Amino acid sequence: MVAIHVKTDEENIFLFACLCSSSLQDITESVVNIHNLHSKIRFLSLRLHGCPNLPFSLQRAMSEADAYVSKDQVLRNQSSSPYVLRDHIRRIEKEAMEASLEDISIDKYKPVKEENAQIWLAGKRLVRDKQLCDYIGRNEKTKIVVTLKWDL
Repeated sequence: MVAIHVKTDEENIFLFACLCSSSLQDITESVVNIHNLHSKIRFLSLRLHGCPNLPFSLQRAMSEADAYVSKDQVLRNQSSSPYVLRDHIRRIEKEAMEASLEDISIDKYKPVKEENAQIWLAGKRLVRDKQLCDYIGRNEKTKIVVTLKWDL
């Protein structure tokens, strides 16, 4: 498995694991999906951070989700899973509904569109029609650092 260290800014970084024979189209879709889930957790956390008297169960759900999307996961070589991220989001939303919080709405949250996203490696934009091995070779033990960029 190739370990892909994805960066968008200083705070939003994560690891993604895939085979070197994977198509860049599939990798881009997965990376954008994980990035959007990370961003949604951060958005929900910021929305609820200022609320007074949050129930303990909601505080716990938020802290677990924040720990999962923190950049410390990269230091521990933990890849991000979209299934775990979705589970954290569902749990936060469920706890917020049980606490009758009205300001949990995510109307202002704007996810990155997959068709506008680009993955860059060493200053080069990776073409989606190719496979990852066309850029890094066939070594499955490779770790690369890529940047996720998108048009607004």
